[in-house]
Amino acid sequence: MASQPRINRNPYLCSLSTMESKHGGIRPAGKESAEEIGRRVRALRRLVPGGEEMEIGRLFQETAEYIEALEEKLGAMRALADHLHGLGKRKTKGKGKDF
Repeated sequence: MASQPRINRNPYLCSLSTMESKHGGIRPAGKESAEEIGRRVRALRRLVPGGEEMEIGRLFQETAEYIEALEEKLGAMRALADHLHGLGKRKTKGKGKDF
């Protein structure tokens, strides 16, 4: 039995192999209308700092770099939160409080 392709319901994201049409049908990637592609490019332009003025190739490159930078920041924030959480546990140990 063949597995069904996973459908991402976010209109700005799709799998590499398929996407869901507005009417619920599935069609191969690469068949998106110019309107759908334009909508996604406009969303990227709003999300990426300076994206509104970039040519499309540069926009895609900056998008990838921006995602990498955000992932690094998220990792640093998680590490800091874990560290602070650990400090809070040591500080309240024995006082009946736990974070």
